[in-house]
Amino acid sequence: MNQGGIAAQLYTVRDFMKTKDDIAASLRKVREAGYRAVEMAGLGPITAAEWKDLLDREGLIACSSHTPLDRLQSDLDAVIAEYRLWGAQYLAIPSMPQHFRDQGEEGFRRFAQEASAIGGRLRQAGITLGYHNHSFEFVRFGPHTGLHVILENSDPQNLM
Repeated sequence: MNQGGIAAQLYTVRDFMKTKDDIAASLRKVREAGYRAVEMAGLGPITAAEWKDLLDREGLIACSSHTPLDRLQSDLDAVIAEYRLWGAQYLAIPSMPQHFRDQGEEGFRRFAQEASAIGGRLRQAGITLGYHNHSFEFVRFGPHTGLHVILENSDPQNLM
């Protein structure tokens, strides 16, 4: 599937997408700006099917989306169904939950292992799991950063 080249991250326009009409208008403006693809993040109060209809109406594709780890842990089958509906091939965990960070190096290790296991299930469904890093992943644990701990404790086929 052609993923559309450069995509607009909808999180950047989230403040303009409070209602279904706002979302439709924002998607129209994104398309008018020349984008053909979007990354779903900071989504407004509509269903996955309504998102699909609006995207189709504007000729946009959803190449990826941000989905929090807790939703992946509690509702993975529904998440997979949404991604299949949208045709999205990439899913990003937008941030490591605070409780993992509070546990130091062991928390980073546990996060990596849990995310990697979920990534294996997503990979079987044809979805690639990624992680959206921030500055806190560069905290040091001896000679290694938190990001190094994540990379060393996850399967690169299951977590990018």
